[in-house]
Amino acid sequence: MGSRGRRHGGRQRGRQALVDHLAQRFAEFRRKHPPHTRIPKPLRMAAVQALRQGVTQSDLRRFCGVSPAQIERWVLAGAAGAPPLDAVPRVFSVVETPDVPAVATHEHDGAQELELRLNGWAVVIRRVAP
Repeated sequence: MGSRGRRHGGRQRGRQALVDHLAQRFAEFRRKHPPHTRIPKPLRMAAVQALRQGVTQSDLRRFCGVSPAQIERWVLAGAAGAPPLDAVPRVFSVVETPDVPAVATHEHDGAQELELRLNGWAVVIRRVAP
C-alpha cells in the first residue's frame, strides 16, 4: 500500500504546483486590474487546461477565486471547437475555369489593378501610392 501512495504522490505534487502557479497568475491579474475586468483568454484557457490535467473545480474556485459559472463557461468555450494556438491554417485550392481567369490585371487611369475572381466574387487590389 505504501508504494501505491508514492506512485500517485508525484501526480498530486504536479497538480498542486499547477494550482499554485495558476493562483499566482490570477492574483497578479487581480492586483493589476479593477474588479469586474474580464479575465483574459490565455488565463481562462490555462484554467481549462489545468482541469484537463486533473485539477479539480473546487481547487480552482478555492485558490483562484473563480465561480462555478465561470468555469462552466470557459470549459464550454474550450469544447466549442476553439482552435488550439498552434493550429495550422487551412489552405484552399483555386480551380480556374477556362472561360473566366482566376486572376486578371488591368490598367486603370495609369495604375495597375489585380483582380481575383472566385465563385462570383471579385477582389480588386490596386496600388494607392507610387
